[in-house]
Amino acid sequence: MAQKLKKDLLGSFDRAAGGIGRYFAWCTILLLICLAAYYASIIAWGWDYLVESPHLGWGEDAKSFFFEEILQISDSIDDWGGFSWPVILGLIATYIAVYLSIFKGVVSVGKVVKWTVPLPFLFLILLFINATTLEGSFEGFKFFLVPDWSQLGEAKLWRDAIVMSFFSTNVGLALTVTYAQFNTKDNDIIFSSWMIGVGDFLVSFV
Repeated sequence: MAQKLKKDLLGSFDRAAGGIGRYFAWCTILLLICLAAYYASIIAWGWDYLVESPHLGWGEDAKSFFFEEILQISDSIDDWGGFSWPVILGLIATYIAVYLSIFKGVVSVGKVVKWTVPLPFLFLILLFINATTLEGSFEGFKFFLVPDWSQLGEAKLWRDAIVMSFFSTNVGLALTVTYAQFNTKDNDIIFSSWMIGVGDFLVSFV
């Protein structure tokens, strides 16, 4: 739709379904804002651990370090406590990184993607090689690769698989629609969809 119309999410949905389309487009944008805030918090924790990693600040008790030093969780929901400065500083670093990545639109995003897309693949390969050298790795691969056929009758298994597939391939979210507007009108979108599905499966498998 966006590829043919050359419009963004709001424009495409508005052209397709008028007011109802705009309503669903804004609902999608609101959902993405919530997701962005959620993942920004997780990335903020990553900054905190990056700062602490040179001297292994979490020591022998990583769980206590996370809850007491990073989150600084209070004793109960009735006790608001104070602000967690490690999380706040991590969030500031995260939003600065996000701004620098998108402030020039597709131009700046394209430059960032040249690094952020291949690096996870490199890390996955390194982690895979490292996993093969660990004690008990054969049993772990066996547990991962040999299916338990009895689980196919569990509804929860299918529900979780469908949710993960929709989420990881971005079905129903704005990213694919947004990027589609930059395709040429004669782009083979069916082939692109197949490539996204196969690529998503391979990355999830590794």
